[in-house]
Amino acid sequence: MTRGERVMQEHLTYWKELTDRNFVVLFGPVADPNGIYALAIVEADDEAVVYGFGINDSAIKADLGLRFEVFPMLQPILREVNYL
Repeated sequence: MTRGERVMQEHLTYWKELTDRNFVVLFGPVADPNGIYALAIVEADDEAVVYGFGINDSAIKADLGLRFEVFPMLQPILREVNYL
């Protein structure tokens, strides 16, 4: 396994753990024709917490030229979830 593959595996594990702990609502790759990237929808009371998630991501720490950005969602509309 290459260093890049190992880092990306750690990256996926990190975000899966945050999802399992209910910090992340949704996470996954986006197949943009201009380049693949990931999107996370994070629920937090403090924007600093969200920045902390990004800073502590192994893909960011590994200095592979990746970056993260944080943008608040201002009045989200969420459908009601019905579980059987």
